[in-house]
Formats: sequence, C-alpha cells, structure tokens
Amino acid sequence: MKQTFSAHGKLMLTGEYVVLDGALSLALPTSRGQKLEVIPIEENEFHWKSFDVVGHVWLEGIWDVSLQKWKQISDSEQAKYLEILLKYANAELGLDLSGFSASTYLEFPNNWGLGTSSTFISLIAQWWRVDPYYLLKITFGGSGYDIACANSDRPIIYQIKDQQPIIENVNFRPIFREVLAFVYLGNKQNSREGIEKYRSILTDKSELISELNDITRKVLVCDDLDEFEHLIGVHEYRISDLLKIERVHDRLFPEYWGSVKSLGAWGGDFVMINHHGDEAEARSYFNHLGYTTYIPYDEMILEF
Repeated sequence: MKQTFSAHGKLMLTGEYVVLDGALSLALPTSRGQKLEVIPIEENEFHWKSFDVVGHVWLEGIWDVSLQKWKQISDSEQAKYLEILLKYANAELGLDLSGFSASTYLEFPNNWGLGTSSTFISLIAQWWRVDPYYLLKITFGGSGYDIACANSDRPIIYQIKDQQPIIENVNFRPIFREVLAFVYLGNKQNSREGIEKYRSILTDKSELISELNDITRKVLVCDDLDEFEHLIGVHEYRISDLLKIERVHDRLFPEYWGSVKSLGAWGGDFVMINHHGDEAEARSYFNHLGYTTYIPYDEMILEF
C-alpha cells in the first residue's frame, strides 16, 4: 500500500541568524515544498530516488539493509545525510526498511533555497514517526525554524528557548501583500557556513535581540505599508551592522525605489521587495539586471 507525505518550503522574514540565540523569528511556509511516496517492493533491499522539479532523477540508490551500506548510489556525497538517517533507523529505531521503495518529489528548483534539506527531514520524520528536530541535529544542524515551517499550514513565530523550539501559529497576512514579491538572486547560500560565521561574532547581542524582537512583534500586526517598510529597513540595517555585510539593497540594487529585504542566509537565495504598486516597472528593473525569477507574495506564500 502506497504511503504519501508532504512538507512545505520556508522563508524567514525576521530574526535571521539571531534566532540561534533566542530571538523571535517570523517565518513563512511556502506553497511549494516536497513530497514523499513510499511503496512496498518484492526485493529484500531499500530503493531510493529523488526527483527534481522537472522530473529528473538527481539521486538514486539501492541500500543493502543487512550490510548497512549502498549496493548502488549515483552520488555518494549527495547521499551522505540519507545514509546517516538509514543507519540511525536501523541502529536506534530498529526499523527494517527492506522491501520498500521511497521517492521524493521537489516542487521548486534545488537551488532556490526554500528547504530541500528541511522538507526532506520533515518527510522522513513523518514516515518514521520520530522527532524531526533530532533528525535535523544529527544531519544538517541549524535553528530548526525550517522544520517548523515544513510542518505548519500557516506563518509562525519561532523561538529557541532552553534549547527547545517554541512555535506559535500566527495570522500574518498583510493587507498590502499585493505590492510585495520575491526575487531570486541566483546564488544559493550554504546555511551551515553562514551559521559558523555568525557564531564567530562574540559580542553581546542581548540589546540587539531585544530590538529585533520588538520589530518582529510590530511587523506581525502592522497594517501600514510605510511603517512596514520602515521596520524591515531598520531590521536590515541592524543585521548588516552585526554581520559587517553590506545590505543587498546597497550592494545590488542602489537605484531601486522600494524596499529590499534579505531573507534567511544573507547574500543569496530570495529577497522580498516592495514595488509600491508598479509591478510592471519592478519586474522590468530586476529583469534588466538579470534577476528573472520574480514571484508575487500570494504565489509564493502558503495560503491559509
């Protein structure tokens, strides 16, 4: 009997990096995510396939359950985290995966940074009925907000308290969302590298965290576009000063008339922009600079 599971992608609107030190983060599940199908097979082994958004297989392997190693694998580097989980399933959970074939199906390009890894972890956790945050800990690491988004059907406020995730579902659906959109910068960021760089900053962040928490709370209930733009602008300046990284607005789009907000790991993936009602001109501006992936807010963010 076929089993199916689904998980949502993610975007972090506020609290990037400092969420690791207990700051509040406003995070948004995306309408595109990843699915998992598991079917029984006659062979006494475990089969795996990963399909990208256009249906091409980007990872394929056959796992020898008795020997706990790959009989065949198309890319051992890409499969290293799957291998960790398969060994964990055998040694710690006592799961017998022989006689199953599992296939994942991405609904967004691998390089978009919407959560290829986090949706994968969520899907495996759903299938095995285990804690996804522990699976994240033994594989990719990170704050875990992306796991929370993968399992949520609406925006969330996410916080780490006493090393445990605190998740609150919220009704963030700004009335001015028709002037917001997401632009892909074409440079997928390595979150682990970004986290390592942030961890190397040893200054006291308590005052900054308090200020960013206040911004997050105000953004959550903001119904005025000018105030919203001011709040995310201040947030952007504070993170820029902390990381000693130039704002993407200044670095890439100095002539753009609306706001540009970095999301998640700075320097790549998506930014959120405000076009102030002139979407055609905004599209033209970014397209002219080579940024052709432009997605309106309501097309990107999961509707609830």
